[in-house]
Amino acid sequence: MAGIGGSSSATTYGTNQSPVSFPGIVSGIDYNAIINKLTALTIAPQKQYQTQVTNLTAKNAEFAKIGSLLSTVQSAIGALSDPNLFNAYNGASSDTTSLTAKGIPGVSAVPGSYIINATTLATSTAILGSTSAAIAHTLADVIAGNSNPAYNGLPAKDVPLAQAYTSITPVNSTNGSSQGQITVDGIAVKYDVASQSLDSILSNIQSAVTAAYSTTPGFQFSIAYDTTKGDANFDGVIVTSNQSISIGSANDSGNLQQVLKLDTATVNNGVPQSITANGSTAVYANSVVSNGGVGGVSLGGPLNGPYHANFLTPITSGTITINGVKIAIDATGDNVSSILKKINGSSAGVVAQLDTASGRFTLTSKATGSQGIVVGGTAYGDTSNFLDAAGLTVQSGSVTSVGKQASVSVTDPSGNTKTYVANANAVKTAIPGIELDLVSNTTKPFTVSVTQDSTQAISAVNQFVSAYNAAINELNQATSAPVITSSTAAQSQSTSTTGSSQTLSTGGVLFGDSTADGLKNTLVNLATGIFSGNQTYRTFSSIGLSLDSSFTQLTAAASTPGTTGSVTQKTVQGTSGAFALLNTTAFTSALFANPSEITTLFTSSQGLIGKLGAYLTGVTGAPTILNSGLVGTVPQTALLQSSENANTAQISSTQAFIKLLTDRANAQADQLRAEFTTSETLTAQYQNDQATLKSAGLN
Repeated sequence: MAGIGGSSSATTYGTNQSPVSFPGIVSGIDYNAIINKLTALTIAPQKQYQTQVTNLTAKNAEFAKIGSLLSTVQSAIGALSDPNLFNAYNGASSDTTSLTAKGIPGVSAVPGSYIINATTLATSTAILGSTSAAIAHTLADVIAGNSNPAYNGLPAKDVPLAQAYTSITPVNSTNGSSQGQITVDGIAVKYDVASQSLDSILSNIQSAVTAAYSTTPGFQFSIAYDTTKGDANFDGVIVTSNQSISIGSANDSGNLQQVLKLDTATVNNGVPQSITANGSTAVYANSVVSNGGVGGVSLGGPLNGPYHANFLTPITSGTITINGVKIAIDATGDNVSSILKKINGSSAGVVAQLDTASGRFTLTSKATGSQGIVVGGTAYGDTSNFLDAAGLTVQSGSVTSVGKQASVSVTDPSGNTKTYVANANAVKTAIPGIELDLVSNTTKPFTVSVTQDSTQAISAVNQFVSAYNAAINELNQATSAPVITSSTAAQSQSTSTTGSSQTLSTGGVLFGDSTADGLKNTLVNLATGIFSGNQTYRTFSSIGLSLDSSFTQLTAAASTPGTTGSVTQKTVQGTSGAFALLNTTAFTSALFANPSEITTLFTSSQGLIGKLGAYLTGVTGAPTILNSGLVGTVPQTALLQSSENANTAQISSTQAFIKLLTDRANAQADQLRAEFTTSETLTAQYQNDQATLKSAGLN
């Protein structure tokens, strides 16, 4: 007997009963196929409900996307509400190498051409410390405090260079080599700073170069250290020759050139120089002179070492005071470099430096103008003597150069000339509403043209339009209607016709949704609204911001009977709700004609932008904050969230019903499977009884 209902389905329903084993073996009936088909009929509505869940989930995702886009609109509204945008001015300098000009936000200016007659830059107050020789040891000084008694009492120039009063620590090399090398006029000369003094090193260079050029007729060369105090080049090394001089080579090792400060010195080849050294003055055709003293304060030397970083007066621990700010000095842990960093990193408002060429300390005010620098010192209660030892106090020989104010002479459009001053190089009082930033000193007249500036406002409006249109376009797409076409085909042998329809486009996920439709309509109404607070400019369209006048939509294309339908885009007259491009000419004209009304239109909580922002606060649940404050009331549940909540509740309800259908189908399958199993068992028993009777001859 063939199985009823055909072959078995691949799906097996039921939860607590296994499929019937060897179905129909007795009765010939395919019980599993029957069970699956009956159960499939029970569970069939599940597909429709699952589609509902999918659609509702898609709606919530779309509402979330629209909410995000509208939040961007709120941000653009906040930026657009700044009144400074509509009261901005430009300043254009005809000589930007002397002065640049720009508008001061929120300050009105008088357009016109202003003549700049002269400019003077502001300078900073500076304290120039005592000369290097007054505060630090030189190589002409006698060694004291060295651990080797043989060196004490000798001039520093006569002890090993590494033990002398050099401002830069001498080394032979960075790789541990026992000797260094310096090349002069192409002649490589070895040296050892651990055993050779400055005098011996210079003597070796003198001998090596002279010997190398001994066959050159009339050759003259000299390299010497200047020991005469008062000379301009005191404590420096002077190299002279009647031929071109070269110092240094890629093959050199050690830092002798840096120690002697010849690495930053000017090489005067072919440029005659008058040089005074060791008490005599002469003119040399070719020369190189140290860029500062060989000795002097050591930036990295230990303050508590035997030479006290070469200071004549050892530094003590304690505090120093600059402009009322106390700075701690640790003679054990600090060095000159770290002390300068402490000063510069403090709130004292100065820049502290050590000029390695002159060996002088300086304090320069970070601010320009005629304000002073107040330094302490031990005479004023400082517990560390660093300022005194560094020569930065009056008592130790410092000199103060008071800063000067910036000045600019301006002739306004009415012909009035006046000079304006300021402590900084940014002068904000010379032309009302315009900041003049001085770049250089000049006495050559030039002009600054002042005009009203609409670019900032135009940029903010365009950002708002871009954000608003993105939200409207998304709403239009989400609420678009499906495209359905219908056709009529003649039946054979009959005058009657039968109509059929075909869905060509499913439309937007929010088609027919009242919340989305109401949101779009309200946005369009607000964008085309009228602001009664103005007399002239009361609408967006009156300032060059209008909605578009046509848009495209999908429609069914014409087709012949029997063909597959298609869609096409059609231009429709009317507005999509989006803004057209801003007419910048009309906007600028309106702004210049009546900046007060344009400002109110965009910045007032009752203006068009304010009303739109207040509405969006209720839509997204996020506050819209204008320059003047919050607009609208943040609801407990926002409009979009309310729709999402309703959809979520319906999703939960539908999913619960889908589960109920599944449970019902499984229970039905379990019951049928149990019944069919019992039936098959009874049938087998009856057949067995019948066979027994027949074999007994009772049938």
